[in-house]
This record gives sequence, C-alpha cells and structure tokens, in this order.
Amino acid sequence: MSRIKEIVAIALALIGWIIAVVACVLPMWKVSAVTEAGTGRAQIIWEGLWMSCVTKSTGQRQCTAYDSMEALPSDLQTARDMTVIAIITALLPLTLSFMGAKCTNCIKDKALKAKLMMVSGVYFIISGCLVLISVSWTRNTTIRDPRMSSTPHTDPEVSLSMGFAASALLITGGVMLCCTYISWRRR
Repeated sequence: MSRIKEIVAIALALIGWIIAVVACVLPMWKVSAVTEAGTGRAQIIWEGLWMSCVTKSTGQRQCTAYDSMEALPSDLQTARDMTVIAIITALLPLTLSFMGAKCTNCIKDKALKAKLMMVSGVYFIISGCLVLISVSWTRNTTIRDPRMSSTPHTDPEVSLSMGFAASALLITGGVMLCCTYISWRRR
C-alpha cells in the first residue's frame, strides 16, 4: 500500500510541477478590458510574467516580451521570482523521490530511501507554498487594482487558476510523501 501511495504522491507532485511551469509561461496572470480612446472599441490586455498581449476588437493579438524588469509591474516581478524559484526548488525533490521510491533500485538502504522521501515531501510542500503565495499575491493586487476591478473580464486569469491547482498538487504530493516516511518509522 505504501508503494502505491508513493507513486501517487510522486505523480501528483510531477503533474503539479508541470502545471506550475505552464502557468509561469502563459501570459494570463492579469486580464483586463480597456476601451480604446476615440474609437470606443474594447481591447483585452493580458499581462504575464514574461510578456504582455493585447487583443483588439478585430481579433488581432499582439504579444510583446518585457524589455526589462522595470517594464514588469512589481507584483508580477515578485510572482515571477517566486514562481521560478518554486519550479527550480521542485526539481530536487523530483530527482530525490525517483531515487528513493520503493519501486526503484537506485539506493539499497531502506532507511535512507525513507529519509529521501521525507526530504522530497518537505521540498514539494515548500515549492507548493511558493507557488500559492505568488498566485495569491497577484490575485490580491488584481482585486485591489481599480483599473482591473472596474472593467469587466472577458477571460479569467487562467495562469492564476493553474497556479492554485499546481500548488494544491505539489502540497498534496509532499504531504503524502511525508506520510509514507511517518508510516515507515512506525514499523
């Protein structure tokens, strides 16, 4: 049973890591609708961690990468840093959990394998918390921004939703891995 729990935990954390990478890349961290001056046509503005996109009422979309960190709003700068750190932080436990899993033969010592799984679980929890903080912070500033809250949203902030899902999966996988260590210690 603990072997299945480990595999499920590693799979959840891996899926959470992949979703965190996708959320980091997508330009939909902040979405707002703005009316063009003079024409009265609406534009949808997507702000991401790496680029911003403008979709005109004609359906034409133009994306531009941020030239410098100064072009990025401060809340997105923080979210960018924390998300990248979370993604990098999750790489170590992914490697350790594959090495320490009961279904692999990389390490023979059962006590060392159990400790690797515990360390992996803790790092997954830390990574999930970093993603959760970055998306929560961005969501909070979006709600407080009068420009964002006064305009109707046509698209949801997909990256934020994905970030919440990624953090939930990373934390759940980490907790499950920690539980496998606790159950091993009781034997």
